[in-house]
Amino acid sequence: KQNQLFADLIVNQEYSDIFRRIIMFLIMGTPFYIYNNHLSFNILGKKMVPLILRRTEDYCLKERLFQSIASGMVGMDIKERNISTAPISLKNSLELEGKGVIEITDELDRYIHNVNKIGIDCFEQYYHEVICGENLNIVWFTDDYIQSIFEMKFIEEQLNINKSLSFTIIPRYDSYSNDISYNDIFEILEFDELHKLKEYYRKGKFNICRNGMDISAVDFYRMSSELYDILKNADICVMSGARAFEMTQGLKKVVYYTGIAVCKSYTESVTGFSRNSGKLVFLRQGIGERSFQDFRARA
Repeated sequence: KQNQLFADLIVNQEYSDIFRRIIMFLIMGTPFYIYNNHLSFNILGKKMVPLILRRTEDYCLKERLFQSIASGMVGMDIKERNISTAPISLKNSLELEGKGVIEITDELDRYIHNVNKIGIDCFEQYYHEVICGENLNIVWFTDDYIQSIFEMKFIEEQLNINKSLSFTIIPRYDSYSNDISYNDIFEILEFDELHKLKEYYRKGKFNICRNGMDISAVDFYRMSSELYDILKNADICVMSGARAFEMTQGLKKVVYYTGIAVCKSYTESVTGFSRNSGKLVFLRQGIGERSFQDFRARA
């Protein structure tokens, strides 16, 4: 329609993706051209994370989970230089530049063992409901590149404990912002540190969705038929990141939200914690539950 604003047609979480496609169309002649502005950062992460996994191979499951969440703070200063999507606090950023793997591992270890940094912790509930469950089908939506590698290790360790579980991971269709892509997942499966997960992939206990979201968020109004079938048959969903938390409210599945490391303005609005707090959040929502449901009425 004439004179309609973008604000009337799309939700806030899709702004960066819509304008990225407009810019690519104007510059490259196609809205589907991909420019990976975090490529150098992801290459660094690909080298670093396996070394951290070796140094933390004795971690318990809870430590591995919160390691994945806290990893969102690693190199935040570098990511912020590449692209800025929201006001950010670098107070709790775990800097990468000029530091070795031992120093980064130790800083990450101290961070996740600081009780003042754990804002919401539903791990015990997750352990009894999911890890101790029987024949559950878990669908896991990924987010950032480095964080997703740690999550894949966490998934591997859950399958080591309970082989009746099945996991389907939902990466992005391609490389958008700092998100992990479908092709990235297969490269990471070649890590020696994930050789058991690769075996679970061969046995069909760990699956990978080819046609995941083609934006850097989760919007079920735009999902593929493949993703719809996967989601329909899921028992438990795990969503990584604050944007996924906001976009998937009311899902008629049991949902755990992970990977919310509070450091940006929109993580303040979805968790209630200050972005200067650096809090780590792992929470649960039941079938059909909605946060933010009555926020409009507050206006």
